[in-house]
Amino acid sequence: MWAAYRSYVALVPSFAQLLAAGERADIHWDLARLFAWGGHGTTTGEFDEVLGDRLSRLDSALDLQTGDGSRLAQLEDLPDHMVVTEGDVEDLRSARSSLEPLGVWVVRHSEEEPLPFGDNTFELVSALHPRETLFQEIARVLTPGGAYLAQHLGPAGGFELVEHFLGAGITRSLGHLDHTIAAARDAGLDVVDVRHTRLRLEFRDVAAVVYTLRKLIWWVPDFSVERYAARLALLHEQIRSEGSLVTHATRYLVEAVKPVE
Repeated sequence: MWAAYRSYVALVPSFAQLLAAGERADIHWDLARLFAWGGHGTTTGEFDEVLGDRLSRLDSALDLQTGDGSRLAQLEDLPDHMVVTEGDVEDLRSARSSLEPLGVWVVRHSEEEPLPFGDNTFELVSALHPRETLFQEIARVLTPGGAYLAQHLGPAGGFELVEHFLGAGITRSLGHLDHTIAAARDAGLDVVDVRHTRLRLEFRDVAAVVYTLRKLIWWVPDFSVERYAARLALLHEQIRSEGSLVTHATRYLVEAVKPVE
């Protein structure tokens, strides 16, 4: 019995080992890899299915803040005139490596800046989890009858986890749906479809928590392992005692169309 117990203890990562693993993890990993590694979550691949079907029927499209390009690279049929933007230097390098051989034009661009494209250029503008959405610019570059199709982050993402680090009573204004719809309409777009989903995220060790807070920097903006070591230690003990930490996030899909004049 004691031999089995010692073997079990040797296999259980220590608190320090889990912190180190979370800090070493490449934050450019896909979130689906995170959930496979440290927890469980309902992914939002449905958006990519919708987007892929739409792109297969178009001649021109723009994907904003495309990340490392892996999502689009997996789609089978892209428009002849496919353009993507990305502001992160490392993601930009990866996107060019994976997408330019497919004939995609990869443009360095920060989401806070005006779009460097002409008026009435794209039949579709898409985005996954945009943090800044310049609807006036999106409306300008869309062709009449063209559409904006995006999955936005909902409010109070990871609230239970955020509250553990920042305290009770934290309000989360990021991603309110009514603000997004109002901004789209103010830019002259007609909102034609809105869909909601609520995700259950289960963190099974503190390494996954560290990785998540490094990647989703808006959850705990000043996060570092050193600054929050005490709260991470408490969370580590809670997860070991209860088996996991469960939190939730919301997402919504928005489609808005530029009227034909």
